[in-house]
Amino acid sequence: GSGKSTLMSDVLYPALSNKLMRTKYDVGAYEKLTGVSNIDKVISIDQSPIGRTPRSNPAT
Repeated sequence: GSGKSTLMSDVLYPALSNKLMRTKYDVGAYEKLTGVSNIDKVISIDQSPIGRTPRSNPAT
């Protein structure tokens, strides 16, 4: 509700990826990005399922 996911997916991930991995993502508006020298890799993980096998359903 407060925009955390939007901040990550539209601003932080694309901006860091562009700086660290030289990608060309469109980035949302921000004033400055500091501390990038302390980060060596950025990975985006979403909530999509990783696979559908009978073993992926835990017993309850």
